[in-house]
Amino acid sequence: MSRARVGLAFAVCLALLGACSLTLPFDDLERDPPLDAALETADASTDASEAGTDGGGDAEAAVDAGDAETSTCANKLLDPDEADIDCGGTCPGKCGSGKKCKLPADCLSTACESGKCLPCPAMMVRVPIGTAFYCVDASEVTVAAYQDFATKVAVKDVVTLPATCKWKTSFVASAAGAADEPIRGVDWCDAWAYCETAGKRLCGAIGPGGASKPPSPFDKLDDPNVDQWRHACAYGGSPVWPYGTAAQPTKCNTSDRLVDAGPAEVVPVRSLSGCNGGSSGAELATLYDMSGNVAEWTDSCQSALGATDTCRVRGGSFREKASSAACGVAMSRSRSDRQDWVGFRCCRF
Repeated sequence: MSRARVGLAFAVCLALLGACSLTLPFDDLERDPPLDAALETADASTDASEAGTDGGGDAEAAVDAGDAETSTCANKLLDPDEADIDCGGTCPGKCGSGKKCKLPADCLSTACESGKCLPCPAMMVRVPIGTAFYCVDASEVTVAAYQDFATKVAVKDVVTLPATCKWKTSFVASAAGAADEPIRGVDWCDAWAYCETAGKRLCGAIGPGGASKPPSPFDKLDDPNVDQWRHACAYGGSPVWPYGTAAQPTKCNTSDRLVDAGPAEVVPVRSLSGCNGGSSGAELATLYDMSGNVAEWTDSCQSALGATDTCRVRGGSFREKASSAACGVAMSRSRSDRQDWVGFRCCRF
């Protein structure tokens, strides 16, 4: 029915009866098209809003799912998506030493063996420090391990160097050797980059661990309470050598190990059974070559300017006598220096 007809019918009603009531189908009314569209949009929004209020909506469901995941990682129960109670798997927290694991990623140490998390990754030794601990490589980094690293970084830029190493253009070592011998002919930045890429750190200050990797104070070379390398070598200050309280030339690869045997040279890592930390307890008995073989770069530098910074190398090498390869002895080299008697090992935490 048109607006004209409705108006006429209403006027007749008023004239004859004084009032009237008309019941008309809503669809018979002519509506303004833009308004019609607006009404339909509003109706749809209202329906959607009501659905969200009644049913929770996708956003609310997502929040609920997030809350559920967080709550299962703190409910003190072993859930299907966890490696052990409230750790590993999909939980943000990693599992500590002795906890169950399915993958290395479940463990704080990234070391999962026979279904249990180890305190340190493979080929690293746990070093107690009070009620805590850190990890140190069981031996100097080998030629094979370093060459694998150098090959990878040559193909792809996977290392973000600190400002003190921006001058670096290559990680190729300047000295050769057998695969199981310690790498040598590397500078401080080579050592830093290798450890960082391996998820470790160049041994520095004993600190809080995690993302914090402070360098060891340059003037505290013989303080086992602040320096990771020094503490591991003599386990808190005693003995003076990793193997005991007196220098023994036959224990480690120093210049006086083999009398009249010609010039001393490097030997394969862990090849001298007596050159370990056994006198410090069974836990450090698998820590080798902290005295002699090659001296080792540490994260302990006098300044942080660049290539000419003076940094500590520790432990002595095959060139020094046993008496000069004690745990508290250190030498200094420039950060960019490469020598065929200097290598390194890494720490973690």
